[in-house]
Amino acid sequence: MKNNNNKFGIPLVIVSALLFSACENNATGKNEYSITDDSNLSTSIQKVESPHNTGKTLPSEFIGNYHGVQPAYFMKNQYGDEMVINGNKVPVPSIDYKFLIKENNTISLQQTNLEDNSRVYYDGTYTIIFDDDQIFKIECSLSDGQSSNPTYFLSINKNDKKGICSGSNEPEFYIEKTNNNSNSHNVQSNSLHQQDQSANNESADGVYSYEDSNVKLIISISGDAWRGKTMIITGMGDEYDNQNIQYETGIVKANDLYESSGMVKIGYVNGRALITSIGGQQVTLNK
Repeated sequence: MKNNNNKFGIPLVIVSALLFSACENNATGKNEYSITDDSNLSTSIQKVESPHNTGKTLPSEFIGNYHGVQPAYFMKNQYGDEMVINGNKVPVPSIDYKFLIKENNTISLQQTNLEDNSRVYYDGTYTIIFDDDQIFKIECSLSDGQSSNPTYFLSINKNDKKGICSGSNEPEFYIEKTNNNSNSHNVQSNSLHQQDQSANNESADGVYSYEDSNVKLIISISGDAWRGKTMIITGMGDEYDNQNIQYETGIVKANDLYESSGMVKIGYVNGRALITSIGGQQVTLNK
């Protein structure tokens, strides 16, 4: 993948270092992948013969607009370290993303700089690189028609059409579908969503947990606030791991969890489950 400069004067490398590892095309010219987790909890994409990678288009109910906000961050180099110029880190402002997924594997993107409200527009194509019972993962190849040619990866949950967007050396962020294909369907969906939100609001408070061989994650929700505790299992013993536990706090709006700023969504509650991500991998915490 190429490094690109966006219209805001900030170089953006658009292949996900946290979520994905790019692969070359195989001898047949097709992109074929599998999803695997490494010891650092990042997700890599590797070549395999897979019936899921068909290059087909998304079903009609997934066509439409997807919205998310990428938090501000400091630019990183190709090694994942923060860049320093004249002794100063290079800040990248928070950006509002609106993807428009269209028919015939085409896609458009509007980026809005939330500091000065300037906008950049991209057009391109997408490829389905993973498809199972729960999610679609698509690779979006975009261009502004000049010198910027970013690539983004979208992971979309089939049940609620929410997901994660990832680019290279950039913080991942949540996206969600904001419209449907017909007004009647939209009204019905909004009504059902309000019913679900109302039901979930009554039971959102509580403790949610997730554990595998690499990490232990606990998130507690009380009213409009949440508190999280993450333990990375290093294999160096419980004493070492306990000394390096990471704590985070944030706010809750309806059933959505946000960072303490209230700008960046980091997860959401669905019934007795809390969906968030760790190192680019979507995880579900159970109550």
